[in-house]
Amino acid sequence: MSGARRRKHHQASPDDLGFPVLGQSQKILVRRDLPSSVHGTAADPSRSSPRRARPSVTVSPAQAGPSSRPPLSSAPMCRLFGVVSRHVEPHPEPLATAPKSLAALSPEHPHGWGIAAHDGKSWAIHKSPTCAHADPMFRTMASNARGRVVLAHVRKATVGKTNLANTHPFRRDAWVFAHNGTISDVAWLDRRTSQSRRREITGDTDSERFFAFLMTTLDEVGATHGSRHAQSGATQRAIARALDAATDRPRFGAVNFLLSDGDVLYAHRFGRSLYLSSEADVVRIASEAPHEGAWQEIPERSLLCIEGGVAPRVSPVQARGTSLVSPSPSRRGRGADAQRA
Repeated sequence: MSGARRRKHHQASPDDLGFPVLGQSQKILVRRDLPSSVHGTAADPSRSSPRRARPSVTVSPAQAGPSSRPPLSSAPMCRLFGVVSRHVEPHPEPLATAPKSLAALSPEHPHGWGIAAHDGKSWAIHKSPTCAHADPMFRTMASNARGRVVLAHVRKATVGKTNLANTHPFRRDAWVFAHNGTISDVAWLDRRTSQSRRREITGDTDSERFFAFLMTTLDEVGATHGSRHAQSGATQRAIARALDAATDRPRFGAVNFLLSDGDVLYAHRFGRSLYLSSEADVVRIASEAPHEGAWQEIPERSLLCIEGGVAPRVSPVQARGTSLVSPSPSRRGRGADAQRA
């Protein structure tokens, strides 16, 4: 692409980047006039994944000019929710009871739902190709799915049939993935996806093909079974390079996503809305702020790494053209002290 640039990666900490403090000036007040009742389905097999200290974060602060920005859209095309918390716990409010919970939004996104929860040992995945609001199992799963990391998705189908194979989140090895948006340049993805990962595709969505492309990238740096298996910083750099290559395509499409190995959660915004809320013990990501509180919009073309532990931490992996968000310095300092203790 004519607007593409070669990007240089360097090591940096969140303090080096001068981010605004979350919640001081950008609160989003959510209307309380949406329905909140709901309901869900069967669990996928889970695998064990041991935990270890996370590597440092690589930042790619390249600037993107107007010609490389994707077309932003407010059209409803799936909704995402993710959380990283200190404790293994359920998260029923953003999933089922808040004014803009996934359940409340699902009548406009009726083509399937899924919840993946990691308890520090393994994934438990529940999904169904039905509308969350109408499915009698969704409320049960939303109330009882417990995890330190949780990913959830409601689907508005634009590519692929409404069936279980096309229902998010998808899982491959240690990784779970959910996507919001429509990718147009699927042929480009296929050319850059390994044969073994293409053979794993069971549905017919652009989302699963993008996940196969990401898994090819993770395989190449030794992160197939989790980022802890790769060299320090290799997972972040690999994901950043893959996203640079894809989103610099002139008509690639929209690709908001959540990606997690149970230790860290990556959140990417490109072409759809995405918001962040950070507190002392929990960090949340959502396509729409589900309830009142200090929610801050994640800038376009941003990739965040959210690490678990005593105090979950948000770090930028990739920042192009605008400032990112981070927890307040006081919370970040308390978390570092707690981890050292």
